[in-house]
Amino acid sequence: MTTEIEEILVQAIGRLGGAGFVSRRLPSDIGDEVFELFRERDELEPVVARLLAAAGKILVLNGPGLEQSQSALVGSGFLRLNPAVVTVWLTSVALGRTKVRVHGIAKEGLIKQRGGQQVAREFALRLQQSVAAT
Repeated sequence: MTTEIEEILVQAIGRLGGAGFVSRRLPSDIGDEVFELFRERDELEPVVARLLAAAGKILVLNGPGLEQSQSALVGSGFLRLNPAVVTVWLTSVALGRTKVRVHGIAKEGLIKQRGGQQVAREFALRLQQSVAAT
């Protein structure tokens, strides 16, 4: 996990009343979903942006490998109270086909909620359903 994402999660937990000292030491749950959609990358970018904006707060992340991504801070777990960062990469693989990678990261406490896995899976499903509906 990049230190930037780590700091975003720590600050978000702090705003919810959690201790930053403790949240820095919590392990992270990471989820990845990779699939292909039969759409051009240019068609998918605004769909991803719209879905991320509807799900949470848009983030602009800097760092290696993040230049071609879109990210948001979203809620995960029970009552969506656990902050998570979801990042989406779109890569053209062939004419009319795009590879999609959805990456979710959340901090895990004593009660395992698998927040990173949950947001990656849910966002991937929302994106697939949104594309299928058009």
